[in-house]
Amino acid sequence: MKDEKVRLNVNKDRDYIICLCYVYCENYGVDLECRKALKNIKYDIEYLTHAVNLQRQAQQPERRSAFYAIMSRSFNHSEIEAVLQFDNVTLNIGNNYDRFDGVYTAPVYGTYLFSWKITAGYASSVNTALMVNSKQVASMHTDSGESPHQGFQASSSNTAIITVQLGDQVYVRNTPQRGQILSNLVEQSGFAGTLLFQP
Repeated sequence: MKDEKVRLNVNKDRDYIICLCYVYCENYGVDLECRKALKNIKYDIEYLTHAVNLQRQAQQPERRSAFYAIMSRSFNHSEIEAVLQFDNVTLNIGNNYDRFDGVYTAPVYGTYLFSWKITAGYASSVNTALMVNSKQVASMHTDSGESPHQGFQASSSNTAIITVQLGDQVYVRNTPQRGQILSNLVEQSGFAGTLLFQP
């Protein structure tokens, strides 16, 4: 934070000095060649400032975060609103996903990709939503009654690319419906996410 303040002050001082130079040229009738030279200096300073910022960014360690988790057992109470717990974690780079509450906490401000898959059991109609804190950003309906398997099961998935802030909590919420969210060795329900890039 201290370095950032120093950099901002340098930028402000640079612009102030250039502005004074232009005023001086206007008031004292400095010739055109001098003005062109001053303009070139301004461009050089802007280029060097940009190069320094890129170098600082390159020196910062790359932040990596990704996870994938599935339900270890079926959820038999889809009529209850709840945060779904995908407790069988197979990938958790950065340790930002909590298998005990099903919540992913964003480690940095950036653009992320999240995806989730739901398998509805026999005669089940399941509504789920991707949440950021308490705000819904995407939703999905899975109904085994509409599947070609004649009501035995149905699977659907959804993906969202969103920008979240540092510390935002991302999770999948079940909204009250009927039936079962199926997850076993054959048919799994899962939740995944990864940091794509930082601004």
